[in-house]
Amino acid sequence: MKFYSAIILFFFLLFPNCVDAGDFSLFRFSPRLNKAHLVNWHIWGKDVFAKAQKEDKPIFIDLTAIWCHWCHVLDETTLSDPEIIRLLNKNFISIRVDADKRPDIYRRYIQGGLPSVALLAPTGEILFGGNYIEPEDMIEILQQVSQIYKEEKENIYKKIEIMNQKIKAEIEKTSDLNIELKQSAINQVLQSIKTVFDPINGGFGMSPKFHHPTAIRLAFLKYHQTKSNSILQIITKTLDKMSQGEVFDSLEGGFFRYSTAQDWSKPHFEKMLDGNAGLLQNYLEAYQRTGNEKYKKTAKKILNYVENNLQHQQGGFYASQDADEIYYTLTLEERKKRSSPYVDKTIITNLNGMMISSYLMTANILKERKYFDFAVKSIRFLIASNYKKGKGFLHYAKQDDGNSGFLPDQVWMLKAVLDAYESSGDSFFLNYAEDIAADIKLNYFNPKKGNLRDIPNGSLEIAALRIPMAPKKENSVASENLLRLYYYTYNKDYFNQAETILKSFWRDESNYNIFDEDYALALERYFNYPISMVVVGDKKDPRTLALFQESLQIYEPGKIVQLLDPVKDIEIIKKGIFPNPETPSLFICIENRCSLPIVKPETVAQALRDFLNPDISKS
Repeated sequence: MKFYSAIILFFFLLFPNCVDAGDFSLFRFSPRLNKAHLVNWHIWGKDVFAKAQKEDKPIFIDLTAIWCHWCHVLDETTLSDPEIIRLLNKNFISIRVDADKRPDIYRRYIQGGLPSVALLAPTGEILFGGNYIEPEDMIEILQQVSQIYKEEKENIYKKIEIMNQKIKAEIEKTSDLNIELKQSAINQVLQSIKTVFDPINGGFGMSPKFHHPTAIRLAFLKYHQTKSNSILQIITKTLDKMSQGEVFDSLEGGFFRYSTAQDWSKPHFEKMLDGNAGLLQNYLEAYQRTGNEKYKKTAKKILNYVENNLQHQQGGFYASQDADEIYYTLTLEERKKRSSPYVDKTIITNLNGMMISSYLMTANILKERKYFDFAVKSIRFLIASNYKKGKGFLHYAKQDDGNSGFLPDQVWMLKAVLDAYESSGDSFFLNYAEDIAADIKLNYFNPKKGNLRDIPNGSLEIAALRIPMAPKKENSVASENLLRLYYYTYNKDYFNQAETILKSFWRDESNYNIFDEDYALALERYFNYPISMVVVGDKKDPRTLALFQESLQIYEPGKIVQLLDPVKDIEIIKKGIFPNPETPSLFICIENRCSLPIVKPETVAQALRDFLNPDISKS
């Protein structure tokens, strides 16, 4: 245990992670027997930091999540130990944070994964951090930190001041955006995907093995472009092995969060809304691309799970379902005799945006109207419950803890609303998309860096929240959304905004890997003008709707589908390079050229092939 003393004063200021659990009554502990509630827990806020400074006590922060197995184990063991409870209540100010509700804190105090525990100076700087810690080790750590803080306080604050000055200088530094984006970065990400691919078990890397839905999405796109059998093998092997492994719940449907075994045989049993949203899209695309019914079967099982367990009657989706290693080893009949694992019924905005997009994709591919209807119902529910023009979305529905929304909420809901616009042709959604884009620019854009902060401008406050952070994933998704808006509206401002964000994250392409998958997709959208399938006609005319539905169901990764009314959408039509026809017509366009008008749905597929391969069609 003596090695702890050597790292105790190593500061992790730039990369912390924490979450707010809300009111004390909302603190949730392990569902199994424990005494963690006997710790004098506080809610994250200015008052608790003021208390720590007044009493001159270090802070103990516990980052947890309702679905997290090892968080429960921490509650049952370490945080139930009488001596640890005594030490925490006597010498520390303890804060418990729900990582799902407060991703801003989580992102700044995370210690590699959950659970994360950290010991902080009263001003919020990290003195020590770790994950699951055994009781005997935790006792020694608490004793050492308490002693060192008392004896080395002056030196600690000197080091904190030096670090804070460095952080301040980095914050004030302006990024150089006078650079050139290169497509080679996309290839580097793809090469990384190929390198870490597991040819035996599918998936990527060794163990623990997580799903990578975005990497699969990128692989589909590159396969469509190149027809490379090696890329197709990555896709099919991964999807097949995951659905055949224990990481997939073949009885009730849905995927577990990850596997501790390389062959997907030892899952951690929590089920997450976001993970299942991404995988649903993967299996739907595999079915659409190959026509193989096994992928449709897996997609339907994911859908059944979500409908039965995570769907909120009024619209929206619940966040997660807790792990229960005993329940999920039982037969279906045995499960029916027990209570199912706890469902976190918080309707978190960014996670809902992901599943809404997946439902819309489901409706288009499987031709099942109910998924479209529920997706639209969910958008309207979230707009009504927690959207305010000029401010954006709150982080979760019916939020009452005084916190605003975060960048991921705006970005993923923008994508969902754009998907709803594409799936319906209803300008209601395009108007809302432009409002959300304006909210993002107003509240999250950092002009010094050229990127988007994770928390609203002006909300930087106590402790590590003083440090602005720009999550690359959500910035990449935001860029892709803005580019889509440009292709829909022809407003070049959206293109310029996306370009600035992409440039802010540019680095030597040799440094890109599989974890840059979202950035690679955004670059694909930036460099490769998409196929646009624009239907112009009265939106109530069956001929118009038939052309529109055919366009939605055509498999062409990255395509843009748009339904325009010749009267109501005349301003957009004027900006396009296609005419305003007298008869409902489809135009296939890319950059500065369009097809002749297509008026028969049954000819759309062939017309697309002819448009993309004009030399072949002439021969």
